[in-house]
Amino acid sequence: MSKQKIDVDPQQILAWMKANIVLVVLLVACIGAGIGLPMFAASWSEEVQQSLNKRTKEFSEIDNLFKSSVTPPGGGSPQKVVINRELVEQYREIANMLRDDAQRVVEQAKQHNQKDSSTMFAELFSEDVTRAQLETLPQQFYAKLQSNYLDLLSDLDAGSPLGTDELVLALEEARVRFMENKLSKPVDASLTEEQHSQLLRFMTDRRMSMLRGRAEELGLYLEEETLGIPEFEAKNRPNVGTLFTWQWRYWAVADAFAAISAVNGDQSELTAPIKRVTFIQVLGLPEITAGKKAERNESAPQINERPPSPKRGGGAMGMGGDTSKNPPKSEKPNKPKRDSGRTNTASANNSPVVSFTNRNEATLFDSLQVRLRLIVSTVRIPTILDTFAQNNFATVIDIDLKPVNKFTSLEDGFDYGAEPVSELTVVLETAWLRAWTVELMPESVRSALGI
Repeated sequence: MSKQKIDVDPQQILAWMKANIVLVVLLVACIGAGIGLPMFAASWSEEVQQSLNKRTKEFSEIDNLFKSSVTPPGGGSPQKVVINRELVEQYREIANMLRDDAQRVVEQAKQHNQKDSSTMFAELFSEDVTRAQLETLPQQFYAKLQSNYLDLLSDLDAGSPLGTDELVLALEEARVRFMENKLSKPVDASLTEEQHSQLLRFMTDRRMSMLRGRAEELGLYLEEETLGIPEFEAKNRPNVGTLFTWQWRYWAVADAFAAISAVNGDQSELTAPIKRVTFIQVLGLPEITAGKKAERNESAPQINERPPSPKRGGGAMGMGGDTSKNPPKSEKPNKPKRDSGRTNTASANNSPVVSFTNRNEATLFDSLQVRLRLIVSTVRIPTILDTFAQNNFATVIDIDLKPVNKFTSLEDGFDYGAEPVSELTVVLETAWLRAWTVELMPESVRSALGI
C-alpha cells in the first residue's frame, strides 16, 4: 500500500483554530499542565509545609496559654490557668493586699517591741548636740535614769525584808512587855527553865509574825542594789555612746520586770510565783570607749555560783547570829566594777550562754541576753518560763535550778510562804528591732554594731 502525501494548508489550520478557539485553549492548557505542574510541585510543597509548621507552633502557643502554671499570691499549689488581663489585675490586687498586711504586721511588731521605750533627753544623742548641752544633759540624764529604775521597784511593790536593827529593836520591846506583863518580872530578872521556854516561844512567834507581816506588804523581795544602776562620776563623765547603752540596759531590765509583773499580778510575795530577785545582768551591749574601737560587752557571771545572802534577822530570838547547823561560809565578794552599768555582783568574766537560735547573724534586730536569778514557787516554774517566753520576742535559752532551804531563808529575814521554793537562774535572749532602735542611736553605737 502506497503512502499518500497529505498537503496541509496553514490557512485552513488557522481558520479551524479560530472557529474552534475554546478547544484550542483547552488543548494548550493540557499541554502546559503536563509540562509545568511537575516543575512547580516541589516549591509548592515546601511553602505549604512551612505554613503548616507555623500554624502548628501558633496553635501550640495558644494551647500553652491555657496551661500556664500560676501560684496564688498567698501560697498554695500551682494551678493551670489562662493568663489574661483580668487575671493579672486580680493578681496585682491580691499582691497589694498581702503587701499592706505585711506592712501592718511589721508596724505592729515594731510597736510591740518598742512599747513606751524612748530615749530620755533625745537631743543628747543627736548629731546636733552642742558643747553646752554635753556639759549639762549627762547629769540630768543620769538623774532621770535613777528615778526610772526606782519606779520599777514601786511598780512591782518590791522591797527589802525587815532590817536587823529594826527587827532587834521591835523584838526587844516585845521581850520587855512579855517580862513585865506575862511573867511579872523585871527585865533583867533570872528565869526558870519553863519561863525561859515561854519567852523563847513568844519571841519566836513574834519574830515570825513580823516577817510574815512584812512579806504581806510586798509584791516580791527586790533591793535597789540588785538593780545594778550604773554609777556616774562627774570627773570622768561617760561618753554619749555609753549613756545610750545605760538607757538600753534599762529597757531590757524594764522589759524583764514587765514579765515578772505579768506572772505575779497583784498577789503578795507570800502567794506570788516569783518571790525574790537576787541578780540581774544584761549581756551583749556594745561597750563604747572614747578614742578606741567600740566593742560588745560579752562578760557574764558564773551561772552555778550562788552569792551568799546577807544576814537580815539573826537567830530564833531575833538578836543576831546564825543558828543553822551548817551555816554558809563567809566570803567577801569582790567589789563589782559598775562604771559601765552592766554588772551588779562579783566576778562576771564568762562569755554569754551559747544560743541555739543563731540570731547573732541577724541584721534586722540586735540580741541581748538578760540573766535573772530568782526565788520562785517550784510547782509554778513552767508558768513562769512560759510567761517569760511570751514577753516581747524573748526566748529562754538556759536555766539552772537549785533547792532553797526555807528555814535558812527565815533566819535571813525572808518569808517565802507555805509552798516549796527553788532558786531559778534563767537566761533570756531578747530581740530589739532596728526599725526603731537605730533612729535613737548615736553614731558611736551604730558604728559599734556595724550599722
